[in-house]
Amino acid sequence: MKSYWILLALMFTVHAVCPAQEHPVGVTATNNKSSEPHSSWFIGTNPIAFLAAFQWEDNVKRYMPEVAGLEYGFSLTGGYFRSPKQMLETRFAAGNIHQIARVVQWHLGMNYFPLKKNHRWFDDFYLGGFFKFWDYTNRYTKIHFYNIAPYLTLGYLFDSKTIFIDVRLNQTVAVYSWSSLEHSSAGMDWFFSPWPKFLPVMPSLTFSLAWRF
Repeated sequence: MKSYWILLALMFTVHAVCPAQEHPVGVTATNNKSSEPHSSWFIGTNPIAFLAAFQWEDNVKRYMPEVAGLEYGFSLTGGYFRSPKQMLETRFAAGNIHQIARVVQWHLGMNYFPLKKNHRWFDDFYLGGFFKFWDYTNRYTKIHFYNIAPYLTLGYLFDSKTIFIDVRLNQTVAVYSWSSLEHSSAGMDWFFSPWPKFLPVMPSLTFSLAWRF
């Protein structure tokens, strides 16, 4: 019994002289957490698309869609960083091209970061592939012209924890079209430029501002 009390007193003394320290694994986990993005989800918009819906003089109106990614009016983009190398994304835009036509469009695809090696933000070069569906509607005749087009992306994402800027080129490669007009038939063809006689290959530019949450 005497030995028991001596051992207990010795343990108390050691504990008092050498207080318990935080587990090193917990410190490491906290440090790693601080270097990770807040979340992998994001939502944003294309501010140039909003400007493209306004009435401009002919020379500006002709080229405005190319610097707006062929998006008009209200624009919303959202997605998920699935891994350090993969970003899943969807885009929606709706607006008037001019007084006669209105366009509603939806995009779905994925961007790939070939040089990315870790989760510390996504500030890097990427390339990807998307499908776009859009409904071109004559506001007076109510005739709809539907289109589906695959396109490629090449861009760079400037990231800073919660906010990032996305600048990319979009290159359409083909278009499948059909219409609500009676006695019309669907058709498909290669498509690389809206002005093939001027430039046989002409990508559009998209600028997006997004928030990570």
